[in-house]
Amino acid sequence: MSASPHNPKGWTFASFEVYVDHAIKSLKEATAIAMTASEKAIEKAEKSDDKRFSLLNEFRATTNDQQANFAQKDQTQFRLDAIDKELVSIKLSLQESRGKDRGVWLIVGAIAWAVTTGVAVFAVIHR
Repeated sequence: MSASPHNPKGWTFASFEVYVDHAIKSLKEATAIAMTASEKAIEKAEKSDDKRFSLLNEFRATTNDQQANFAQKDQTQFRLDAIDKELVSIKLSLQESRGKDRGVWLIVGAIAWAVTTGVAVFAVIHR
């Protein structure tokens, strides 16, 4: 057929049907290609998410293990307070024993002074 003012491209029902069928087939093919690409992208994203969540679960398990193994503040404070009390007791004991040592040496020094003074006085008197 030829073109006319009312049909500038010269369409017939048969040629228009072929054109529409071809357009529909092309759309179906493009849609199928897009769907395949979309499914592949979704699979990759799901694998990536699974891997990330697996790593996150491992991290959570590690932090839970660490938290279970770390000392709690109340326990450590109780133990540190007990150590502080023991250190104070040891310091007092050391100071007490040093004081006793000083007292013993003071008595020994006083006895030595008394003996030497007594010997000197005795020597002066008997001369």
